[in-house]
Amino acid sequence: ASPTHTHLDQGSFILQMDDQEVFIDRGMIQYHYSDHDIMKKSFLHNVATPISPTGSYLDQLIPQQATIPHGTQAGNTFEGGIDLTPVWEHLAANASRSFSSPDADTLIIRDKIILFDPAPMAFHLHSPHPMDVREDGIYLQAGEVLVRIQSQWHTKCSAKPYSVDLDHRPIWHLALHSPACVSHTYETTISRV
Repeated sequence: ASPTHTHLDQGSFILQMDDQEVFIDRGMIQYHYSDHDIMKKSFLHNVATPISPTGSYLDQLIPQQATIPHGTQAGNTFEGGIDLTPVWEHLAANASRSFSSPDADTLIIRDKIILFDPAPMAFHLHSPHPMDVREDGIYLQAGEVLVRIQSQWHTKCSAKPYSVDLDHRPIWHLALHSPACVSHTYETTISRV
């Protein structure tokens, strides 16, 4: 997006399977809702964020230069990515997110960030569908589609409703937390079951 884009959501994505919305953009809400003024915050989008020493999710900067994703698609496969260093330059020496979809039923997200100071990271997803945390992953049912989110890197998981959408449906917020360190490289897989 160009430098005039004001939501702090660089690297975010939405996902549909079989015409069912699975993960959505939380950036829209009616103006009379009390939390409308925080919808631009990073943790309310499908991004990864550092976690402060007090436990709050830190925000991206408004980009001062264009942060443009790249990608290639062939048949049912997709590869893409985005350099997120410009929006994390206040906290990190380098940051990127890449996407790989080897088939129509799988999306692999790879996040890499080298922070200036050790901190945990959080991976955020938002869905209108309830999330069920199990030992082998986080599950949600989107219409006829059963979706599983898997990661080997997280040490803490929270899945609960957070606010509502334009249709007054509760929106679920998933946050996967990593241990604190400087250099983070992790992979999260979203797949149809």
